[in-house]
Amino acid sequence: MAKKVKDKDYLYTSARVRAMEHSLLNRSRMERMMKARNPMEAARVLTECGYPELPAVTQEAVDTVIAQQRAQTYDLLGTIAPDASVLDVFRLKYDYHNAKVLLKTSVTGENANRLLMDMGRVPAKTLAESILQRDLRQVPPLFRTAIEEALETLRTTGDPQRTDIMLDRAYFDEMDALARQANSDFLQGYVRISIDASNLRSAVRAQRMGKSPDFLRIILFSGGNISRNRIFSGLATGSTLDALYAASPLKEAAEEGVAAGKGHKPLTRFETLCDNAVSRYLRSAKYNSISEAPLICYLGAKETELTAVRILMAGQMAGLAPEVLQERLREIDA
Repeated sequence: MAKKVKDKDYLYTSARVRAMEHSLLNRSRMERMMKARNPMEAARVLTECGYPELPAVTQEAVDTVIAQQRAQTYDLLGTIAPDASVLDVFRLKYDYHNAKVLLKTSVTGENANRLLMDMGRVPAKTLAESILQRDLRQVPPLFRTAIEEALETLRTTGDPQRTDIMLDRAYFDEMDALARQANSDFLQGYVRISIDASNLRSAVRAQRMGKSPDFLRIILFSGGNISRNRIFSGLATGSTLDALYAASPLKEAAEEGVAAGKGHKPLTRFETLCDNAVSRYLRSAKYNSISEAPLICYLGAKETELTAVRILMAGQMAGLAPEVLQERLREIDA
C-alpha cells in the first residue's frame, strides 16, 4: 500500500530536483563531447555534470561510472521523495532484465555476472541465488509468480524466447499495478505510453522479419493507449502503423517505422524516436511542483543522460563522426 502523501510534501522535493537539473548533460555539453578531439577530452566534459575524472577511458571504466551515477541517483531520490515507492516503477526494469538474463544463461551456460544490473528492488546476487536454489521467498509476490511461471515454461519447452515474452508481459502488468498503488495518474500514463512504444517496436520488428500477423497475438501487450486488438486487427486488414498511431505521441516514430519495417531504413532512428516520445511524456509535467511528476521527470532525464553518455563515449572510442552520433542520441533538454 502506497504511503499517504499530501501535495505540499512534494514542494521541497521539487525544489531539490530543480537545483539538480542544472548539472544534467545538456545539448551544449553533448555537442562539446561529440566534437571533442579524443575520448579523454570528451570525458572531461562529464566532470561538469558531477562525474569523477577518469584516469583512463575504457569501456569498462565508462560502464563503472555510469553504474555508480545510476546508483547515486536512485539513492538520493529515495531519500528526498515523500514516497520512495514511486521509484519502483523504474527499478522494475532491472529486476526483469536480470531475470531474463539468468533464465537465458541457465540454458546457454554463459556467465551471467557481466550482464546483470544491480539497480532493481532485488539485489542481482540475491536474485541469482534465489533462482538457482528455486527459493523465491525474498522476491516480491508478482515478480515471484512471473519467474515461477517462466521457469516452468523453460523446463517444458527449453525456449528462452518464449520466457522472455512471458516476463515482458509480467513486467508491464506489474508496472501498471505499482503505478496504481502509488495512486499516480502521471505514472499510469507513463506505463501506457511505454506499452504503446513496446508494441510499436514489436510490430516493426515482426514486419521486418516477415512474421505472420498471428505472431503479433503472442508479442503484443495489453494496457496501452492503443489497444493490442486495434493494432492486430488494423494490420491484419491492411492498415499501416502510421495510420494506427496517427493521433499518438508516437506518430513520428510510427512513420519512420513503416520504412524500417520494410527493411528500407535501419532501425536506429526509429528506436530513437520511440524513446523520444516517452521522454517527452516524462517532461510534460515538469513544472507541477505539488506532485511526484518533477521527481519522475528528473529520473527520466538522468536515465536519458546515462544512455547518451554511453553512446557518446563508445562513439568517441570508436572514432565515429559527430553526425553518426547525433542520429543515435535521444532528445535532451536544452
